[in-house]
Amino acid sequence: MNISINGSNSYYVYGLKLCIELLLKHTGDINFVVSDDADVIFFEFSHEYLFDCERWIQKKNGVVLVCYSVGVLRTAQYFPECFRDVLFFDKETALLHVLKECLKRVENKIERIDSHCAFCKKMNLSKQQGKLLTCFSRGLTTLETARLMNISPRTVFSHKYILMRKFGVNSDSQLLKLINCLTFL
Repeated sequence: MNISINGSNSYYVYGLKLCIELLLKHTGDINFVVSDDADVIFFEFSHEYLFDCERWIQKKNGVVLVCYSVGVLRTAQYFPECFRDVLFFDKETALLHVLKECLKRVENKIERIDSHCAFCKKMNLSKQQGKLLTCFSRGLTTLETARLMNISPRTVFSHKYILMRKFGVNSDSQLLKLINCLTFL
């Protein structure tokens, strides 16, 4: 089995590699490769994945993609269609459970769903919507946000409603929970 681990934290990548070697040494031949032609690809979560189309993920048929991060969203509901089959895990999750799921997927050779970009949930935000999310993440009220952005409170409500529809959230508390996950703000 060929495994590729990509990430910005070289200490975590090295530790993950050692843990995988230790936990899977009895299963047979394990090779760590740098290329994207692996059976299992571990990659670090980036918030840009919510907004950018990642063609390299779509092309990985028969490959198990594993996304890791601290506090990563545990569901792909906010992500584009190409992330539907990606296995997400928090860095603090027991690695044994993640590896069991990886092995199960490798054995079953699950073909990735042919996602079509026409039905993609890729999010496009205007600058004003980005500023609005920033204000909400800082705990500002609607009136404070309107005053800061020099717009009417009704416009803030309207943009907030549009954002809630875009992300599929139904309440202010769900929106705040989502904003807390989007630490790029």
